[in-house]
Amino acid sequence: LFLSGVRFDDNMAFLGAGALQANSSLVKGDNLVFEDSFGYEAGALWAMSSDVELSHAVFIGNAAADGGGLAANESTVRGSNLVFVDNTVSDHGGGIDVTDWYEISTLDLENITILSNVAGGRAGAVDGDGEGAKRLTNAIVAQNTVVSGNCGGLHGWVFTVRYSDAWENVPQIDVCVHWADEPGNREGNTPDAPQFLDTTGVDPSTWDLHLDVSSPLVDAGDPTLLDPDGSISDMGAFGGPGAAGWDLDSDGYPAWWQPGPYDYATYPAQGWDCDDLDPDVFPGSGC
Repeated sequence: LFLSGVRFDDNMAFLGAGALQANSSLVKGDNLVFEDSFGYEAGALWAMSSDVELSHAVFIGNAAADGGGLAANESTVRGSNLVFVDNTVSDHGGGIDVTDWYEISTLDLENITILSNVAGGRAGAVDGDGEGAKRLTNAIVAQNTVVSGNCGGLHGWVFTVRYSDAWENVPQIDVCVHWADEPGNREGNTPDAPQFLDTTGVDPSTWDLHLDVSSPLVDAGDPTLLDPDGSISDMGAFGGPGAAGWDLDSDGYPAWWQPGPYDYATYPAQGWDCDDLDPDVFPGSGC
């Protein structure tokens, strides 16, 4: 199954309110939006015994008991350039919940932003129980919250976190994560304020999660991963080799990924879209 340019909005189900994948050999998704859906297990996407690859996906405003954005059971999930923001769970895994049942689950995510998710019990950002490897690279894990428990950011076993930023997760207790025995584990991590362009609005869907030019996370990612301009990768969803692949409105014009506000003097000529949610706005029409 391959999904591209699809939006899942305002859905409700017991498992996987936006989409459910079970016993699938390969599921690939690019430029997806999962918004304002409600499920018991997985407010947006639920994977069971499946192999899932995601890129350029936004999980925003979803709710569940476990796994506000994504829940993976006995599955392998790989992803790059992903956003999890304002998802809520009553129990664990505000953004992502990874669970082993009879088989192990693995998680390998690169250039992701996990911001302002809420869990009732543990892990406002990612809950990763079980023996499978959980790897985060070039991740921003910021301002996630647990209401009545521990582990505002990450919780679980066999974690490898490299060139990533953890900032103002509440409460943040390091012993919530049991680290994998892997060379370079925890290399390049930082506790800095990300300095997003704009997170002031009441509605998180209006936030601009591009980094400011002064952000300490610019050119601070894994030096073996490069941004499209050949510089060292930025942390977060708008960095890394896939940074230029955002096109959520499927108008054929990729969203600008560079730090700082949209440059109306130079970006239209380069084909960068100033509004990636409106197909009627693109270079030559509004940009």
